[in-house]
Amino acid sequence: MSASSSMSWDLVNPEGAARLTSVSPAPRVADLRGKTIGLAWNGKPGGEEALEEIARLMAEQVGELHFIKFWREVPESVAARELSADVIQTMAARRPDLVVVSQAD
Repeated sequence: MSASSSMSWDLVNPEGAARLTSVSPAPRVADLRGKTIGLAWNGKPGGEEALEEIARLMAEQVGELHFIKFWREVPESVAARELSADVIQTMAARRPDLVVVSQAD
């Protein structure tokens, strides 16, 4: 390539365009006794184990709890990226009082 040649580069983000959204936090649950807790995991290593331990500790400390392990009941909820509206609706139809999410790694 001669000194008079020019070269141009296009810089591209391989993750695509970010969609920024703002959400308000959900109201906090005052008492966990008798609640149904959804456990959601994105499939990264260690996340399932973390949620199993969280469930064990919560059950030990609170007692009367029901857990929904979404990775078993809604396998399509295990995803490294955004969940589709259909998957979210399927999870919500199980009526958890709150959801604990593990991203792990």
